[in-house]
Amino acid sequence: MKVKIIVLVMLIGLSTVSAKDKWSFTAELGVSSAQFSFVNYGYTRHMSPAIGIRANYHLNKRLSLISGLQYGTTRYHNNSYREQYNSFENETTVHIETSKTSMTKLSIPLFVSYQLRFVPLKPAFEIGIRYNRFLRGTYAKTTIYDRSSTPFVDDIRTEDANLFSKDNYMSMPVNTTQVHLGLQLQLSKQIGLNISRNMGGSYSVITEAPLPMSCMIGGIGNLDNRDFIVTLNYKFD
Repeated sequence: MKVKIIVLVMLIGLSTVSAKDKWSFTAELGVSSAQFSFVNYGYTRHMSPAIGIRANYHLNKRLSLISGLQYGTTRYHNNSYREQYNSFENETTVHIETSKTSMTKLSIPLFVSYQLRFVPLKPAFEIGIRYNRFLRGTYAKTTIYDRSSTPFVDDIRTEDANLFSKDNYMSMPVNTTQVHLGLQLQLSKQIGLNISRNMGGSYSVITEAPLPMSCMIGGIGNLDNRDFIVTLNYKFD
């Protein structure tokens, strides 16, 4: 709640400055990389698109306040194939499992930028926070059981889950906050390269209730609330 209040106050302050203050706006397009830990499959990392727009309020020639909006989509895919031989029945059972996780989020960055103007590429160092709001999150899994002694597939099981449903025992948080560390390089008068590392705490993704008098069952994995983002920025005149 405190973070939301701080973000709101700073955004209102930026929007109410006088017209003589210097503003600049940039569009950004790039990729983000985040890590997900699937149950029984270890870690996986995927690249996803990231698009957004930034508003830069220049306090002086070196120091700026930056905010804006960034939209990102994250998708994770896992495939598993396993064979198990039963010597008593002289047959092999094949287990094929495919799972897909898809999430979209809207991020509001809010940070301070300090630029070194007399250095090649005019690097600008950024520090601040990113407020994230997940718009959508789905999980789907298909499991196929096939025995060699039968001519057809024996069983196909499917599972679907809304990651943000309140019916889940422990669903994903809709709102998260990250610490932002970034570096902006000026490639030309209008084009810049931004590299950032955004860090936050990890959380579990569990979609099933616990068994009575037992430990928790089911679950998808752990989402590492840290990502690495690289974007090209275009500055509007």
